[in-house]
This record gives sequence, structure tokens and C-alpha cells, in this order.
Amino acid sequence: MHRMSPAALALAALALAALLAALMAAAPGPTAAGGSGDATADHRFAEGLAAYNAGRYRAAARLWGRLAQAGHVDAMIGLAGLHRQGLGVVPDPARAAALYRRAGLLGRAIAQANLAEMLVRGEGLAADPPRAWAWFTLAGAGGNAWARRQAARLEGTMSADRRRRARSLLAALKREIAAAR
Repeated sequence: MHRMSPAALALAALALAALLAALMAAAPGPTAAGGSGDATADHRFAEGLAAYNAGRYRAAARLWGRLAQAGHVDAMIGLAGLHRQGLGVVPDPARAAALYRRAGLLGRAIAQANLAEMLVRGEGLAADPPRAWAWFTLAGAGGNAWARRQAARLEGTMSADRRRRARSLLAALKREIAAAR
């Protein structure tokens, strides 16, 4: 397993805890929290969150892994964060990106923004600024102000050809999202 310094681990844990707390607080109801309206699944997600907050990352990964396979959107996002940081699992940025993409296609702005950031950095997949711009733009349209700023910043660095490609990718993503719902 990837070893992180205690300070880096603490910072990563705080960031993921804040993200998960924001997900839980922002969810207006069971369907938004879990994507299925299944109270049992939402309870299992909360158990995973409690395990995460207690530093029991493997237990959180196990709980969220089952839920993510069943389509629980917040579990996908939480599990992606664990894979991205290597908490309780072997670090796997490609798996994190795939999970963020799944949750992003289901409309979660935070997943869209996280995937876009990974695309900018080439973390877990090839760097692709036009594709990152498309995902940042989706996240911004979903209410993520940071993503809106990142999309604007990134757009200013792209050539006209790359901006055209980015707009084409955005249109394709919108079609894919509409088909996924």
C-alpha cells in the first residue's frame, strides 16, 4: 500500500471527510443521497461514513464498494476518494477516475469537478484539457462555483481548435448524461 506522511494523510482525510459531510448535508432526500431511495442502502452508506471518520478506511471501502456496484452515487464518490488517496485500498487513480465518471454521468457536480481536476493533472488517465473543460463546465452548471472558475481559467489557455473540441466533448457528455438518466 502507498505510504503517505502523517501530515499528508491527515490533510487527505480532512478533505475527504469534508467532501462526504458536504454530500450528506446537501442531499435533500433519500434519492439524492443514495440514488435509489433505499433506506437500507443509505444506512449502509452512513455506516461507511462512520467507519471513514473513525479511520477504518478498509471497512469504509468494503461498505461503499458494495453500494457503488449497486448504483449508490455517494458511495461511488466516497470510494473514488479512497482509491485516489490510497486510504484503505491500494492507490488506484484510474479506478477513482472511473468512479467519478460514473457518478458524474448521474449528475453529481462534485464528481464531475474531481474528474475534471484529474484530467487536468493527468492523474489516473491521460491529461486532456478540452475534456477537463467539458467536465468543469458540467460541474459549474450543476452549481459548483470552483468548477466554473476552473473552466473559465482553462478555456483561456486553449487554442481555438481545442475550444471547438471542448465544446464538442461537452455536447457529447450532455447526450451521454441524458441517456444515463
